[in-house]
Order: sequence, then C-alpha cells, then structure tokens
Amino acid sequence: MYKTKKICCIVPARKNSSELKNKNFRKINNIPLFLHSIKEAKKSKFIDRIYFNSDSKYMLGIAKKSGATADFVRPKNLSSNTAKISDVIMHHFKYYKIKDNFDYFILLEPTSPLTTHKDIDSAIKILVKNKKASSLVSITSKLTPNFEMKIKKKTKLLQPQKKISMYKTRRQDLNKEYSVCGTLYISDVSSYIKYKNFVQKNTTYYKVDKLKTFEIDDLIDFKIVKELFKIRKKIEKNR
Repeated sequence: MYKTKKICCIVPARKNSSELKNKNFRKINNIPLFLHSIKEAKKSKFIDRIYFNSDSKYMLGIAKKSGATADFVRPKNLSSNTAKISDVIMHHFKYYKIKDNFDYFILLEPTSPLTTHKDIDSAIKILVKNKKASSLVSITSKLTPNFEMKIKKKTKLLQPQKKISMYKTRRQDLNKEYSVCGTLYISDVSSYIKYKNFVQKNTTYYKVDKLKTFEIDDLIDFKIVKELFKIRKKIEKNR
C-alpha cells in the first residue's frame, strides 16, 4: 500500500514460447526466469499481493511456494501465441475480483528480469503522486531519434519516415525521443478496464537506462541479459 492505495502485482508466464523453447524455465543466477519478477515484487514496500498467472501447473506450484497467489490454470484460449495480454489481464481481474480489492496493479513480465524492486517502488510513487495520471509505462531514450525507416515493398528501398537527413543533421541537435520498454507497466484498475491498455488518455512515465531495456525473446537476448546480470553485479559490488 502507498498513500492508502492498495496495489497488486500480476506476473504472467506461459509454458510455451514460439522463439525460445522453455524460455520461462531457463535460469539466470540459478533462478528460473519467471521467478525473478516475483522475487523483486516481494521486496517492494508497496505491493500488497503478488499474483502469478500461467497455463503451467508446474510453474504455478513453484510460484505459490515462492509467495505468489496462483489459484487457477490459465485457460487454453488465453495461452496461445496470438492471445492478447489485455484479455489475460481482464480474465484475471474477473477471477480475483481485482476491482473490488485494489486501486492499482503493476504488470511485471518475466522477459524483463533486470527490473528491480527499486524500479517498482519508484514507479509506484510517481504514478500515485501524479493526480492527473491514470497509468504509467517505462520509457527509454531512442538510440536513433528521428531516423526511422520504412521499406518500400515494390522497390525494396528504404525510405525515411520523416523528412530529415541523417547525414546533414547532428544527433545532438535533434529533439529527444523515447520508446516504451517492457521494464514495468502500472495502471489504475478502473482505467485499465476502460482502456484495456496501459497507454491511456493520461499516461505518465518512468525513465530507465539502456541496461534495463533488454527483453528476452530469443537465445541471443537470453545470453545478453545473462551477461548484463554479471555486469550489474560488478557495478553494485564496486559502489
């Protein structure tokens, strides 16, 4: 709880992965990927309850032993590669009567294991203190602002999305742009039910550095994040 607002956390994880087999079971620092989010959520000063949502009975059992509430197996129609996370969340809300019991909820995805409890608590403070905002997403500075390109289907040539030359314009002179990243997402429960999205009419942000922007989709991502954990450990040790 923060400033009288009750807050829950939802950690969703499927047993199957299209690009990296057994992704959520793979270990970083001897901990399965899906447990990193639960571990950090437990350290949060403001989260009142942690929910784990999965179609895997095995993962649900481990999550329960780790302190998460995991009382049902996600239905098959919400466990496919094409299932929308918004549908998974709405089903979860209905099952646990989230609207009746919590003011805010935070979504932590196992594919972003570099998220820490400090990120969680800092982001919660930002959103709850902002009386105009109903949701919060994590963002990071874009590496190549204003240089987005699209591919012309017929000619297979690249075309700039905006009329700006990357050869005549210094990066320092460009307006800074940001991308939404998967570090964390938070929303007022009622607002999420209305929009079924974290990007709403009044959405604020939590800015993160490049280190936390890596999300695990394939084997290369997994190896990079594994190395980043080692780097972070060395940085923390030398502080």
